[in-house]
Amino acid sequence: MGAHGDRRASAKALKYRPEIDGLRAIAVASVILFHAGFSGFGGGYVGVDIFFVISGYLITTIIAGELEAGRFSIAAFYERRARRILPALVFVVLATWPFAWALMLPAERAAYSETIATVALFVSNILFGQQFDYFAPSEAEQPLLHTWSLSVEEQFYVLFPLMLLLAWRMGQRGPLFAVMALATVSLALAEYGWRTDPDTNFFFTGSRAWELMIGALCAFAERHWGTRASGLLAAAGMAMMGLAILLYTSATPMPSVYTALPVLGAALVILFARESGPVARLLSLRPVVALGLVSYSAYLWHQPLFALARVRSIGAPPEWLMAALVVLTLALAWASWRYVETPFRRRSVPALPRRSQVFSWSALSLVGLLALGVGGLATDGGNTSWMRANPEMARTYELLQAALQAHREPEDAGPCRFNLKALDANAVARIEDCAARHGPGVAVLGDSHGIDVFSALQTLARRDFVMGLAIGGCPLSEPELRCKYDEFAELAERRSDLFSLVIYAQSGSYLLLSEEGAVGSRQIFLRSAWDVPLPRFEPDQQRIARAADYLGELARRVPVVWLAPRIEPHVSPNLLLRHGCDHGYDLRPNQRDAFERLDRAIEATVAERAPNVTYAALGRFPPLDMGHDFMTCDVLYWSDGDHWSPEGEALFGSRIIAAGLPGMDGF
Repeated sequence: MGAHGDRRASAKALKYRPEIDGLRAIAVASVILFHAGFSGFGGGYVGVDIFFVISGYLITTIIAGELEAGRFSIAAFYERRARRILPALVFVVLATWPFAWALMLPAERAAYSETIATVALFVSNILFGQQFDYFAPSEAEQPLLHTWSLSVEEQFYVLFPLMLLLAWRMGQRGPLFAVMALATVSLALAEYGWRTDPDTNFFFTGSRAWELMIGALCAFAERHWGTRASGLLAAAGMAMMGLAILLYTSATPMPSVYTALPVLGAALVILFARESGPVARLLSLRPVVALGLVSYSAYLWHQPLFALARVRSIGAPPEWLMAALVVLTLALAWASWRYVETPFRRRSVPALPRRSQVFSWSALSLVGLLALGVGGLATDGGNTSWMRANPEMARTYELLQAALQAHREPEDAGPCRFNLKALDANAVARIEDCAARHGPGVAVLGDSHGIDVFSALQTLARRDFVMGLAIGGCPLSEPELRCKYDEFAELAERRSDLFSLVIYAQSGSYLLLSEEGAVGSRQIFLRSAWDVPLPRFEPDQQRIARAADYLGELARRVPVVWLAPRIEPHVSPNLLLRHGCDHGYDLRPNQRDAFERLDRAIEATVAERAPNVTYAALGRFPPLDMGHDFMTCDVLYWSDGDHWSPEGEALFGSRIIAAGLPGMDGF
């Protein structure tokens, strides 16, 4: 993580605590292991939240001490921030840029260049919040994805010292009340944000500020009550962080009240892990402290290394390679800590000893990064030169890019052909108006596969009223609270006359169990080698039953059709570029068997638990023929491994209509 605090910036205000470096070690280790993709660390991303608490605690302790001593300086504060953040950040970006440019495709280079520009301005979190899903497999190939947290901290610290300075003049309780108020508002924003726009919420500074403020409150607690030691409370804090790291998943809303588990756990360790206690002794072990000391550099290095290993691989990199990259991360972290970080932060004779030199160098380096990013964008990632240098890949690359760029969130195709992400009063009024004008409509529910189906049907349908409530990442089998299935069920119960048919579609990957018996995802295919038989992925009966029960209850009010999960080809773009558009592609060995086995399991469950639901089994549709249904040198029917391109929507959507499903007469 970027700003871990200015550890020795003010010796009088802050006594060095090795256990804090140990806490940093836990944070950075959990993030690295999560990003490496090792099983058992599904919640490792909470290491960033732990870092935020540490940073809030250290910065507040330093500023409060200097304010009390009457020697706080905004200029000195930002000088310390520049010395702490910029040398290693600029060095890592410049060191990894040539490798990224050599390995990436033009579109990837352009996206990477845009990220570099936003890193230079410390607004990369805003870019990621608008364009990315932190947990999407494709985002693991973003070398600078992790810089969002640096942007959050730097944006926050533009205002926080000023707020604390003003609050200090309001008396002894002024700063405490200001911090508590900010924490409360920020947590409320996070709770609202993950329900309404979870991607933006994840990266939004306002939704993260409360985590830093918990650290600030720890600093004020120490100033008021002094230091306290409690082995029991410190151990409870360790357990809370451990539970989050081991049990949280990408489906856990973040940030939200769920984030309080690791955040408060970190706070307990900061407040009560003292020199004589077992937790402090554990965190003060020399190897643990050593990792904590290089944690900032380790955080900077790990994501570019992991991302570039994934960029050109056919499948997921093997675990041995990711383990080797973890070791390389630590080696590079030590080197950059020793030869880049330390010289600029040395207290005796630091590099660039004068403040004016620090600010001049900072401005120059950030302008240089900005120019590098803008230059990459201006050339579209060097698209022209790449196409000239790779003529054998050019046609396939053009097909891939056209399919990917065309695959966006569906836009309204008319006043009564729309996809919703929420069911608020305005949305309900729109549905009621369309039903009044055109009669009962067809509603499509589901996750991103449901979006594909809706996009296909709204284009092909002859009916005037076709709506969707399909939200990416929202299968019935794994409903997050931001998904609107309960609201739709309530609307259907209250106004069943609004709909003549409900069609449900979701990804089959999330209804399969991994080889280890864990909840399935697209990763069970993406991490498998192309020519090696897949293990036997069993249907997840619990999640199938969960979806069937919901649809069965819904079918008491409105006719419901559950479309069989499509067979997902999951052909890597790198494999396509390697073999070309005219290669005879096929599914992985055993891949078709997994979806056919899932199909039979769903059909049996629906017959038993929801007989009033029509299950449109795979047998109703022509089997996926990779020779005709995947790609030619004129058309690509898939925008990625399991989503349709616009041409795929036309092809497969017409098959859904031709299947003669109940309720789709005259569709």
